[in-house]
Amino acid sequence: ADATVQWLFEHGEVGKFNTLMRWFTESGQELPDGLPSVACEYLEETRIPPAWVDWGTMETAREFFIDNSAHISTALAFAAMPAGYVVPHVAKLLSATHNLEYPSRRMAETGQFTVYLMRPDAFAAGGKFVPAVQKVRLLHASIRYHLRKGGLWDEAALGLPLCQEDMLGSQMGFSLFVLDAMHRLGVRMTNAGAEAYYYSWRVVAAMLGIDQDATPPDLAAAREFSDLYMVRH
Repeated sequence: ADATVQWLFEHGEVGKFNTLMRWFTESGQELPDGLPSVACEYLEETRIPPAWVDWGTMETAREFFIDNSAHISTALAFAAMPAGYVVPHVAKLLSATHNLEYPSRRMAETGQFTVYLMRPDAFAAGGKFVPAVQKVRLLHASIRYHLRKGGLWDEAALGLPLCQEDMLGSQMGFSLFVLDAMHRLGVRMTNAGAEAYYYSWRVVAAMLGIDQDATPPDLAAAREFSDLYMVRH
C-alpha cells in the first residue's frame, strides 16, 4: 500500500485514481478503465483473505453480530472510538488528518465497515467488504505519506505514524473494547461468540497489513497486549 501511494503521488495520478475508485465498490467487479497498473497490481494482490481463515468461526462471528448489532454500534460509538482519542499520539494523528473535526462521519464509516464485514457475502463476488478494506489500507498509507512528506509528524519522538503497534491498538478497540463495553452494559454473551467476534477482527487486521506474528491470537492474549498498550500511552 505504501509503495502504491508513493507512486501515485510522485506521478500525479492521485486525483484520477480517487475518481475512478469511486466506482469500485464490489468484489469481482471489473476494475475501471484507466486505473494505473500499480493500483491494479495492489488491488489484485490484496483481494484474497488469508489462507488460514476458519469460515465456521467467521459464521459464528456473523451470528454474534446479528444478535448484538445494536449493542455493538453503541459500544463502538461511546466506548471503543473515544478510547482511541485518549491515546495522545493517536489523537494528534487524528487531529492532523482533520478526523476529529467530523466525529459523526468517522463513526458512520466505521459502523458501515463493520456491517460490510458481517454480511454473508463479505468475501464473495458482489460483497462490499474487500474493496472497503483495500481502500482503508490505502488511506492509512496516504496518511503516513502526507505526515512524513509534509513534516507534520515528529517521527523521532512519536515513531512511524500509523505504525503496526497503533494499528493493533485500533484492532483492540474495534474488538476487545467493544466486548468489554457490552459486558458493562449487562449484555450476556457466550465465550465462543466473543472469541469469534475477536477472530473476525484478526482477519481484518491481516487484510490491513498487520503482522500476524505480532497479533494476539485470542482474547486472553489481546487483553494482555491491550493493557500494556494503554498503560504505556
